[in-house]
Amino acid sequence: SFDDCYMANVETAYELRDVTNYLVASTSEVMGYGFPYDTLFKYMLGTPDYDNICQSFYNFYINYNSPYGTLAAIKCGDAIKQMASVMKDINTKYTFDQSKLSSVQYLDGYHVHVFYDLSSYVDQLDVLPQLSAKFKTALDNLIPHKVYTPFIYTYLYEHEAPYTIQINTFSGITISDPTTNSYLQDSKKNTAWWKATH
Repeated sequence: SFDDCYMANVETAYELRDVTNYLVASTSEVMGYGFPYDTLFKYMLGTPDYDNICQSFYNFYINYNSPYGTLAAIKCGDAIKQMASVMKDINTKYTFDQSKLSSVQYLDGYHVHVFYDLSSYVDQLDVLPQLSAKFKTALDNLIPHKVYTPFIYTYLYEHEAPYTIQINTFSGITISDPTTNSYLQDSKKNTAWWKATH
């Protein structure tokens, strides 16, 4: 479990594919309060109850004075490997049209966004039904539990006051493949995820 910002991404899940069964993390910024351990810690003991971990997080933040947060339980191991296989098939057949980037749900406050919702990104690729169904099956297996508030908060937006982002699409995991952020143009291609999917 990562009580940290922006850790629920395919790149991290793929790096952890052989060392853990689950990654519990946020796609976005975690408020300063962090995880409400007083209510969810009991679900982390013994055999983790990922549904109740997520629900406890949601129940706390939807009633918090800053009602912003996302959390997902992501399967690593075979589930993230299967998603990588499906994305390799998709990337072999489809190239993202950068003119559609503004239509992809972003989940960060960077001036040039880095973290995009995985299902929203694939939606913009206009994948044909058979491959789209394979993607949906892989995604449902990859993310068995997820929660999100209607808006998320960010303090990162450069040169402007902090603001909130409305969530219209939420799969529980992000991808940085489509980013045009200059800091990541080369480094994203060095990730194990990129190498496995391109």
